[in-house]
Amino acid sequence: MVFIIHMFTELQAGFYHKFFSIFTICVMVWQAFMPYSHFITKGYNNWTGGLYGYSWDMMIHNWNTQHVKIKYVNKDTGEEGYLDPQAFVNLNRWPSHPDMIKQHAMCIADQLAIDYEMPNTEIYMDIWHSMNHRFQQRMVDPAVDLVAVDWSPFRPASFMLPLLNDLEGWRTQLNEIAMQAKHGSTDWFIHHADATFIADFPGMFLENFLNEDLSKTNITLLAGSAILYDPQAKKNITLEVNKPTRVGIGTHIVYVTSDAPACYMYLYSNTTETMLNSQLSQLEFQIEDQQLDESVLEKEAENNETLKTLLELKREKELQKKLKKEKSDVETSFWKSSHQKALETYTLLHKCFKMGYFAAVSLVTGESMEYLLDQQK
Repeated sequence: MVFIIHMFTELQAGFYHKFFSIFTICVMVWQAFMPYSHFITKGYNNWTGGLYGYSWDMMIHNWNTQHVKIKYVNKDTGEEGYLDPQAFVNLNRWPSHPDMIKQHAMCIADQLAIDYEMPNTEIYMDIWHSMNHRFQQRMVDPAVDLVAVDWSPFRPASFMLPLLNDLEGWRTQLNEIAMQAKHGSTDWFIHHADATFIADFPGMFLENFLNEDLSKTNITLLAGSAILYDPQAKKNITLEVNKPTRVGIGTHIVYVTSDAPACYMYLYSNTTETMLNSQLSQLEFQIEDQQLDESVLEKEAENNETLKTLLELKREKELQKKLKKEKSDVETSFWKSSHQKALETYTLLHKCFKMGYFAAVSLVTGESMEYLLDQQK
């Protein structure tokens, strides 16, 4: 009895026990509160509330960045120019978070002042995102100078544009259109095309450039009203709903003229890629059917750029096929080893529980373990 009283006396909580218990509780409360703190830290909110990494739903959001354009204006000379979005930082996280966007703009202004002697610059960004397979749309107001704009962690960022939730019902239809275009539907004039879906705010415009590889490109208005301006032809084309309009190579501008957001899509096919894939298929057929020696083709490719490109594509295709097979073999091996490990673990646990059960029965009944195991057999 004295031993038991002494033991409980030794286990009484001291200062360190109380301190670390309170500290642990505070940490747990803090971690539980952080995912719901976006009503306080409004300056960090984008289209989803909450600090990045602390939002409970951060893992269910799928982001696709279509376009990031950074423009600078030298206020002393009026000079304008554009910067590579990855010129100063090779990360793809910053365009989705207002605090990082503001910080990046300030860093760019500092670098231009130090390296290019431009102490007074304005920085503008045009950032397009799609969240969870919605339309591509602007996240940042392209008319706001991000150097001069005020930002606070406790106020909503004034340069952020809202998510167009009214267009959420389009997602199923967009997926259907993309699948039809990819598998050769004739409804949109281009076979086996890729699709990009755009939604833009009233009064804004998108300036886009198409290179020669994208000579087969259509634009189709889905909702609202918009005008296509061709700077080369110097003419405006009023887009009509569900009526594809061919877009030429070079720069063009799409103006939204409706009071509500306008939605449109690009259908495009890379003609160079399509041609090379067709030629590659023919080359592979000739190699297999006519038993051509690739070493001979390698020599011919020294003076034939097209053949050289095709052989490089063939090697790349074979490498991808090999890597895919190796990955499949690794996955198969992983599942086999996992199954074997699980079976061994199950066998061991089953044996442990079985021996524990017979040990308990032996203690209760007084029978020996050997006798009970023999009876089980």
